[in-house]
Amino acid sequence: MKLTGLDPDLVSYNLMLNGLGKSGRVEEALSLFDEMRNRGITPDLYTYNSLILNLGTVGMVEQAGKFYEELQLMGLEPNVFTYNALIRGYSVSGNSDHAYAVYKQMMAWSVLLMLEPVQRVESILAVAVDVSYSSFNETEYFMYIIY
Repeated sequence: MKLTGLDPDLVSYNLMLNGLGKSGRVEEALSLFDEMRNRGITPDLYTYNSLILNLGTVGMVEQAGKFYEELQLMGLEPNVFTYNALIRGYSVSGNSDHAYAVYKQMMAWSVLLMLEPVQRVESILAVAVDVSYSSFNETEYFMYIIY
């Protein structure tokens, strides 16, 4: 890409990182990741998931765990792919205790995701009670809920 005068963007880097990792060339993927950050391109969850999966596959689970911590420090939320990649990496490396610990984290995360809509409904009901005692009309009430 650079030879053609084009600068790779996040999507291009993600594709290259994933391809290098899947072909077992994780050291090159790590170098490319450093280059990406040095060029001011912020990694996204897909970037981290790809690195975590591919590092775990080749037994570099400590490095994968560091990327897991880093993605959270970056304000990104791990998803089911993140957790599965970590569990797989720890399992492949024979570290069943870490794999189980990540599994428990994933289950807790899943429960929190399920509770979120319930909490939203509770919030809406609380607003409905407040509004029923106020001077809002129905249109204002629904606009309040939506926004």
